[in-house]
Amino acid sequence: MKTITASEANRRFSRVLREVAQGETYTAVSRGKPVASIGPTEGEASRRRRAKAELLKRLHSQAVTGDRDWTREELYRNRMRAALDTSIPAYAEGVGDRIDSC
Repeated sequence: MKTITASEANRRFSRVLREVAQGETYTAVSRGKPVASIGPTEGEASRRRRAKAELLKRLHSQAVTGDRDWTREELYRNRMRAALDTSIPAYAEGVGDRIDSC
């Protein structure tokens, strides 16, 4: 990371941008205090991968809660019934009977 004064960054902005495009990061200072950072942008895919990794790390560090005494079929049957009950109540009564018989 390089440090550059605000006035120098203004005078040499094209050069700063070229170096940033090559991966360099700058901290702009004004009157001796950092006021801005100029660096390469992070791509969307990279940002998503990092967010996913952080989420999974946090989830794996937490204790498992609740009972796990349901089957996959029961989970999806209950989910489908809930979706039908909220979207088309009159139609869901007949379909719910067919779901139970599967």
